[in-house]
Amino acid sequence: MDTDYQTLSPKQSRSSLPGVSKDDLTDSNKCTPVKPQKQNDLADDEADKDLDIRRARLLRQLKDHDKTVTFKKMLRMIGLKDRFDQFEKVTDGIFMSLVEQLPVFSSDKLVANSSRPSFKNAAAGAFDYSIAQSGESALVSLTKNLLSELKRIINTAANNNTPLKEFMDFSPRYRMIDHQKTKVAQSLHKPDLAFYFEGQWTMGFKVIGLVLEAKIDPTLSQIPDDTLGQLADYGNALWMAQPTRTFAPVLYLHGPYLELILFYRSGWYRVDLGNICLLSHTTDQTDLDDIHSRFQQLMFLTNLPLESFGHFCGVSELVTELFFAPRLISDASVAGDTVLNTAGTASLANSVCVEILSPMTLPISIYGRVGYLYHVVYSGKRAVLKMAWSPANRTPEGAVYDLLHRHHIKHVPKVYNRGILIENLDGYRLEYLVIEDCGQTIDAYLKSLSVGLDHGQVVRSVVEQVMECLASARAIGVLHRDISTGNIAVKNGVTSVIDWEYAKITDDSVDGASEIAELWGFSPKDVEYGFNDALTGTVAFMSISVLSLSSQRSVFDDIESLFYVILRVYSAKTHDGKEPVGFRFFDAAPFACARAACLGANNWREHFGFTCTNAGVVAILEAMYRFLFVQNGTYIGIRLFSEHGYERQHIDYESARSFMNKATIGVFNEADALADATMALQMTANDDNQPDHFFKKRKRNSAL
Repeated sequence: MDTDYQTLSPKQSRSSLPGVSKDDLTDSNKCTPVKPQKQNDLADDEADKDLDIRRARLLRQLKDHDKTVTFKKMLRMIGLKDRFDQFEKVTDGIFMSLVEQLPVFSSDKLVANSSRPSFKNAAAGAFDYSIAQSGESALVSLTKNLLSELKRIINTAANNNTPLKEFMDFSPRYRMIDHQKTKVAQSLHKPDLAFYFEGQWTMGFKVIGLVLEAKIDPTLSQIPDDTLGQLADYGNALWMAQPTRTFAPVLYLHGPYLELILFYRSGWYRVDLGNICLLSHTTDQTDLDDIHSRFQQLMFLTNLPLESFGHFCGVSELVTELFFAPRLISDASVAGDTVLNTAGTASLANSVCVEILSPMTLPISIYGRVGYLYHVVYSGKRAVLKMAWSPANRTPEGAVYDLLHRHHIKHVPKVYNRGILIENLDGYRLEYLVIEDCGQTIDAYLKSLSVGLDHGQVVRSVVEQVMECLASARAIGVLHRDISTGNIAVKNGVTSVIDWEYAKITDDSVDGASEIAELWGFSPKDVEYGFNDALTGTVAFMSISVLSLSSQRSVFDDIESLFYVILRVYSAKTHDGKEPVGFRFFDAAPFACARAACLGANNWREHFGFTCTNAGVVAILEAMYRFLFVQNGTYIGIRLFSEHGYERQHIDYESARSFMNKATIGVFNEADALADATMALQMTANDDNQPDHFFKKRKRNSAL
């Protein structure tokens, strides 16, 4: 085991202070790479710039992942039910004078209540509905004036109410800014209202706690698709800008009705807060009490500490250091021991300290797994911090690294520290890793090579190292399952396979697997692996079998992904700016069919836009092609597409020698011999009527 690799339990941590100047560590060309490849389709990177296309994509991601909950159930989910009960008691009745003077929402207009006097707000200006007001701007104006008056009332009451003052002492004191006509700084968004938790509103979504969008439509049942797409867009912007998020809250005012939308990694919740103005000129005390309760809810939410509502710790945009005090957290509790420090000097006892240099830009989705990467300094070393939300029923990435390092698998990054910050929040786990900086992505590295350098030799070296890693990992029962241009890094000639978050441990009996599972607090038997889900890889590099929804995975799928990686590095778009057919995504099955057809053509490289003329690179691709797609002189791409579970009957060692080193070929030889021996034993011991290929396919699959 490498001496730089710490064998600390994820339930523990150590304190250390960085000792390297940021000025000495700012070369972006020598960093573990940004990986902009987690996309629904190959065009999403450009399409994200188009508002309608982006929001349509968000709607697709959110489809069938919605739940409706009551306000009290939402409070129980985030552990604030008791605190709100106390807040209700200390604010009992204090907003009633305002409730009694609210306007009436009638026929899509706000009008004065004919049975009560209009309300005058000296601080916010006239709040007079003797002349009816209509449109979304009227709803926004109502909300602004209500919130201003509610804050004035509660601040006044706090001066004479000691229990209430204790609540207000922890208020984030949001600054409310109207963005109906102006974009949020550093963005293209114009939510009706944004609530800033810091005065530096020029930082945009980095310092916004929540946003509000108003629509005149008072429909209660279904949120229109265009509106939901807009709300999801705001939620996504919050997730993108704030890595400490546990959920992104958006207030939705439709007509007089206010809802709270919470975007979790597992989906989105609708929380009905009720009407914030009168619905009739004739009201009884029950109606007024209901609105008073809504105001209590609204003021409670907008006066919560950030670490209690939507974040797992205190938040500031100007972060210079992170102190992690990781511990396993059950249910939906908040990681209160995790602190963001802006001073950049003091450390916490029993904590992990990293100095933040700069963030890496990654695509962020509104649903499912998400990761944040930072260039950091850890214990005097340049490193990368990764914080990632992933399904709680998957194997933690840190556990996979533990197993790889226990067996001395080469070409994986060193891990300096790791742990779990949140064990299970609505089905998702928050994990952190501090890992070695492994250099540039393979595409950036190869494209940066100086003119005249033999790409063939360089590509062969990179491919051999990746193959050694994949084969050795598979020999101990680990499949990577997400080989892509972003997950292969090169630094000083050393290639590393990174991002093992989607990896599968196929053999829990391998040495150390049970100990590591116990260390991380999970049972291998409880881990779920879906084959047709977000954990199948990166679409541009998926194998034909995976794209055709085969439930079986083998190391050949990862090798096929590596084959597409090399093709992609040297590919070019068509003359009309489109992706070449071999990389043009339609849908999973059509894409698999098109890819299989392209590979079956004599000029298959042209269908992938391959432009490299280097004989060495071409030779490597041709050898990989024969290894993957030719059996006994016959092309098998169509069978890989049409026959789920199809297994290669032999390994082409002659072709393998062109892109594998001796150690890797030895691993394949050993696995092949094991498969044949096991097959022979089982054929002798079992019924002769059982098809011969059943054993061969099953055991070769388990061996390889």
